[in-house]
Amino acid sequence: MAEYLIYDQDHWMDKLNQVEYDVQMKNPHFAERFLSRYQRDDTVEVRLDGFWTGPGRGFDKKAFRVVCVKGVKPDKKYEKALMSGDIILNRRRFSILTGAGQKVTKVSSMNDLTIRDKAK
Repeated sequence: MAEYLIYDQDHWMDKLNQVEYDVQMKNPHFAERFLSRYQRDDTVEVRLDGFWTGPGRGFDKKAFRVVCVKGVKPDKKYEKALMSGDIILNRRRFSILTGAGQKVTKVSSMNDLTIRDKAK
């Protein structure tokens, strides 16, 4: 089984209005940080069964949720970041929409997931 750690909150940058955004854009490197932010449903990490839900570990339930998929090995492709030209952004390429509203969701296969590829 693979466990997918999913970002499960709105980023503070997504809540900026136009005036606040314009003020922030005057700060050095804000544009890069804005483009690199995590967004709700981004896949942050993929680990083996029990890494996040097993004894002794755990995860920040305020900021994340976990989706467990039976019968698959962790596939690191879901941790890939988006690219902006030659710049690697922290923003993740794949979002998993399945399990929203629950902190731990278990599914039978990858076919049970709704996965969005933001590079397409």
